[in-house]
Amino acid sequence: MDSHYLIPLISAVIYIPLLLVITLNRPWQKQHKLFITYLVAVTLWSLSTFILRSDFLIEYKLLLFRVVICISVWWVVQLYYFARSFLNLSGGWGIRFGYASLVIFITLAALGYIPPGITFSDGEVSPTYGWWFIVYVIPLIILAGLGVYSLGQRLRTLTDPGERNKIAYLIGAIGVLVIFG
Repeated sequence: MDSHYLIPLISAVIYIPLLLVITLNRPWQKQHKLFITYLVAVTLWSLSTFILRSDFLIEYKLLLFRVVICISVWWVVQLYYFARSFLNLSGGWGIRFGYASLVIFITLAALGYIPPGITFSDGEVSPTYGWWFIVYVIPLIILAGLGVYSLGQRLRTLTDPGERNKIAYLIGAIGVLVIFG
């Protein structure tokens, strides 16, 4: 196997102990619960990406691809929700928008509309691009923009260096995810 198969598996192996440590650490605050939900989503995404890129389950690659992209939308929504918890804000139209986008995307994937097809050769999975890609990308860009904007606004008002570092790390993480996403 090449490294592009193993990187998602290694990520999942790293996330699992972190998930266990956070889960066993009590009492839970809202941020802990949101971080656990994010870790579950990103772990499932890493494992499903590993299976998608591997030579396993070749006849189910289209279904696996649909699962991977639905889970990727889920973990982006969870990351946004987790980042908002640092602002001590609950709810908000961004979270409702994110979950509504997720439900719409899952529904369209379950009905077989998105993506309509894929090609799989030598571990490379490529979708048939079309209108569905806009439905996938636009919510991700909107949530990333809202997250960075909200965190940036909060960063300007903070004086506590510890809190500033947390916010700066979240902004950096969102930036890296947008660049490499």
